Amino acid sequence: MGAWLVDECDPGLHRPALAMGDDDFGPDLYLLLRGMLSLMYQHHGVGLAACQIGIDRSVIAWDTGNGPSFAANPVVIASSDALCTHLEGCLSIPERAIAIERPREVDVSCRSLTGDAKVISAAGLLARVLQHEVDHVRGITILDHIDRHLQGAASPTAL
Repeated sequence: MGAWLVDECDPGLHRPALAMGDDDFGPDLYLLLRGMLSLMYQHHGVGLAACQIGIDRSVIAWDTGNGPSFAANPVVIASSDALCTHLEGCLSIPERAIAIERPREVDVSCRSLTGDAKVISAAGLLARVLQHEVDHVRGITILDHIDRHLQGAASPTAL
């Protein structure tokens, strides 16, 4: 599979990805994941969503140092009240790092490589990577976080 990264101008990065159906779990998914992981490692990333290679499916892959992992149809279902801010980069938006505030811990509901339902409880770097990649499948990029931050900081000024 010859995969390449799409850039921030690609419309696929800015719309929600299609959910994986029961028939989507099989040999083609293995090939997709192999290509995603290969490209992610080639570019020294820790996470990648299928939309970042032009595939309109709710699929993410990551490796935070404990080996490659995968989730289909990921959704954050719970998050901690404790927040932390860290710089985040994105393989589709190279040479930029954005300070983003996110929950320290999350629970993500998803489907496994075989299609079974599961919940991933994550903290620290894994929680941040999962939230970043879940944002991608929802059509949100790190640049959208800048817009939200600026909108929240803007307040009317009385003249």
